Amino acid sequence: GFIEREGGSIALRFTDDQPGADFRHFVTLIRLPDSFAVHIDGSADHARTHRDPAQSTAPVA
Repeated sequence: GFIEREGGSIALRFTDDQPGADFRHFVTLIRLPDSFAVHIDGSADHARTHRDPAQSTAPVA
């Protein structure tokens, strides 16, 4: 698919130790090439002051 064609991958990793169980906990790992990366400022102040009001109705703490 698209992700593999672009040099990325998708994988499931089990996060429990219950092989053979009917249901298992897992995480999805999606890896994209650097060309798809964007810089994100992770500071709380940046998130508070640059929030798009159309995206959320939750109050800002």
